[in-house]
Amino acid sequence: MPKILFIDDEPVIRFIGKKTLEKEGFKVTVAGDADEAMDRFTAEKYDLVITDLAVPGQVGFSTVHKMKKLRADQRVLVVSGGDLGSQGFLEEKEKAGVTCVLAKPFELTDLVQSVRDCLSDKAA
Repeated sequence: MPKILFIDDEPVIRFIGKKTLEKEGFKVTVAGDADEAMDRFTAEKYDLVITDLAVPGQVGFSTVHKMKKLRADQRVLVVSGGDLGSQGFLEEKEKAGVTCVLAKPFELTDLVQSVRDCLSDKAA
């Protein structure tokens, strides 16, 4: 059972995301801010980290950079309501080593498919 760390500051998003992914057979741990996320990340290994870019204690990709310094091969799915096609976003995504991105708002089926894609060999 793949393990996922799901980071979002909105309790409803965390709850729905966790329940949806658990129904699909994933083990999901949640965090509401960057500090909680790093505590969970350093305590356990995850197959995938899903993170919103706008959470307390995080500036842009800062948490992703910290995680990648600890585990360079960590797969990361970034969820953002920003302009995912902007040059700045694309450059930062590349620098941070992000595996996949998902635009907010999203359908739950898109979340599940994005998780499957990020965990597959074709996304690596």
